[in-house]
Amino acid sequence: MDKHAPEPETPIPTHHRAIIYDNPGHVSTSVTTVPTPRPGVGEVLVKITHSGVCSSDHGLMLNQWGHLPPTPVGQIGGHEGVGTVVAFGPGTDSSSLKLGSRVGIKWIASVCGSCMACLAGRDAMCASHTISGFFTPGTFQQYAVAPANYVTPIPDGVESDLAAPLLCGGVTAYAALKKCGAQPVGGILCGEGLCG
Repeated sequence: MDKHAPEPETPIPTHHRAIIYDNPGHVSTSVTTVPTPRPGVGEVLVKITHSGVCSSDHGLMLNQWGHLPPTPVGQIGGHEGVGTVVAFGPGTDSSSLKLGSRVGIKWIASVCGSCMACLAGRDAMCASHTISGFFTPGTFQQYAVAPANYVTPIPDGVESDLAAPLLCGGVTAYAALKKCGAQPVGGILCGEGLCG
């Protein structure tokens, strides 16, 4: 069976529900119906089952990020989403993902993968990165597209409701430990003096 073949028992709807920032600059959201996106080249469509809510989402809704332009009306927020892959766009044949793979969409939604920062493993410094829930529609919706090569596989032993918030604060802490030379000990990263 082709891993990209659609599953007939789970049709993808033409529209779905999303939470949008309906009055950026104020604490105000609304639930609306939006067209379900189709994955483009190198992308997957993820059926979101869980999404954390982060203080960064609050800051974007209130336009508190002075280095970014104002949040547009109708922006779908969210960057701590977990769900399952339900469709593949063209150019994803080399991906290890399959239909039903559980993945996460994090704060940085995509990077170029070829600049000096990306090649050095510092993808957070990529000048071409996009932010989920600001530059792209975020995870406060039932379906979201994301690059197949940049979603985060979620391990079987981690429940989706616990994995979602790890895609922001958890990634930040993990990246800091990794960058300071922490070494894996018993499945977790430990830096000098950090693990007893």
